[in-house]
Amino acid sequence: MDLTPTGGTVEFSGSVAQTISLAAGNNFYDLTINNSNATEKVSAQGSALVVSNHLNITDGIFESASDYHDVPLASGSSLQLTGDITVSGNWTNNGTFTHNNHTVTFDGSTAQSIAGANNSFYNLTINNSSSGINLSSGVAITGTLNLTQGQIDINSISVDFRPGSDVSNASNSSHTFDGPLVRWFNSTNPFTFPCGDGTNYRPVTLTSSNSNSNNMFASYLFANQNQSSLNSSLSSIETYGWDIQRSTGTDGFNITIPFDASYNISDFNNLTIAMWDGTEWTELPSTVTGTASSGSITTNSPVSDFSNRLFCFGV
Repeated sequence: MDLTPTGGTVEFSGSVAQTISLAAGNNFYDLTINNSNATEKVSAQGSALVVSNHLNITDGIFESASDYHDVPLASGSSLQLTGDITVSGNWTNNGTFTHNNHTVTFDGSTAQSIAGANNSFYNLTINNSSSGINLSSGVAITGTLNLTQGQIDINSISVDFRPGSDVSNASNSSHTFDGPLVRWFNSTNPFTFPCGDGTNYRPVTLTSSNSNSNNMFASYLFANQNQSSLNSSLSSIETYGWDIQRSTGTDGFNITIPFDASYNISDFNNLTIAMWDGTEWTELPSTVTGTASSGSITTNSPVSDFSNRLFCFGV
């Protein structure tokens, strides 16, 4: 049977294990999983399943590796991945999502959203060709955030990067903005926060001085810094800044800020990193490498005091 519907709903509403088996080229328009069994599964493992509109999991356990549009998980329901999946619409998880170390790719051509609770992804790929992703709840990454194309609007919530996670392919066209990124550190491996302002990629890298547990927040600042409160060690500060905070731990971190020609560094030879100490901007002795069009600057010593949060370029 050839299944290429343009409407209608297929519902799996059994009370025992059920199986979906489709050959390539077949798909459902709306698929509802409403199986009342608490332990047996509705399985599409090995099937070439495509749901072109809504996958609606209202009850039961669904295991699959497929292509979806909207994915709403109701309270009490479960989606268990048996392979990588794509989502071209919106994701709302009020149930239980088990990634089993597989990748979820958001590949829509219009704005997409991530909502609900328990949104912990292993590998999360953003490949949205239009408006990117909007968060209305927090997201955790335990593997890799692959920022292929499209921004993530954090909406003042957060994206948590768990120990061992990383980021790839961040750029002007694909980064996070309008909210904090949280990194759980437990090693001396550096981590680059893929933050920006929604147009420009403005990353910052933190490297812990030891392998204790520390949770650090970072985001790019939109507002220009106050030029009137400068320590005598500074003549001015640049208009690029970062909000860096600590939620747990006590260890020091070296701060590295990469830059390129778009930063328009005004005095490369005297460039330093400045920190707001609660009263004024003061210099953090730093070392510059590269050139004004392609370089970076790193504090000479680890910074332990993040109570005043604000850091920027100074000269």
